[in-house]
Amino acid sequence: MSTHKRPVLSVLCFLICLVSFTSCEDDSLPFSVEVLASETGMDTLTVTFSETITEITMPGTITFGSSNYQFMVEDANENEVFVGLLEYSDATATFVVLGKSQAQLAGDFTLSIATDEDDPVVIERSDEFAFQSFSGSSYTMDNTGGQLTDANGVMVFVYPLGGNASDGDAYIQGLNSTYFTAFDTNGKRIPIASCTPSESGYRILFSENSATIGVWIRLFEQNSVTPASRTFP
Repeated sequence: MSTHKRPVLSVLCFLICLVSFTSCEDDSLPFSVEVLASETGMDTLTVTFSETITEITMPGTITFGSSNYQFMVEDANENEVFVGLLEYSDATATFVVLGKSQAQLAGDFTLSIATDEDDPVVIERSDEFAFQSFSGSSYTMDNTGGQLTDANGVMVFVYPLGGNASDGDAYIQGLNSTYFTAFDTNGKRIPIASCTPSESGYRILFSENSATIGVWIRLFEQNSVTPASRTFP
């Protein structure tokens, strides 16, 4: 074979390998995962993805198909904020920011998706979004004497904003389980079985053993109560 034909054959082999690699590549994941839409509440974020969600494992793992990816919500300074998972179905997921005040939720935020590895690579970032302004009655939650009563329950005290028992403030009455949402320390939602008021507050019982050092309790009622959240005990 003449020497001048070898470079031509090398180029042809390279092109064949390149075409073969491209045709075999799974171009549906991960690089086609996109954030199609986002909608916010006062402390909630609902995201619609371009792929169907197989599973979300808190904290911060989302599965599309059979592949795991990391996700995170960040503020304008790229500081990650802690979120709990309210619910998900099909290609939509709703998260709630825990432990942040109205002032701390001001500004722009983004949600990112990254590869699930020790040195993750961001493959998608949402457009910037902002949370809605707080409205409704604002309350303070306290855990004075509110240690976990057992593995399945916690005592919660709700006072007017800034109030507490040591100042002689009476706790807010008339609430029920629809006002409260519980999460473990990873942000996984804990089902609430019941919320029983008493002279000393609300005893919230969970549908499953919380088996954790503490739990997050979120207080919120649409068109009525401004969101508040804190860890107990």
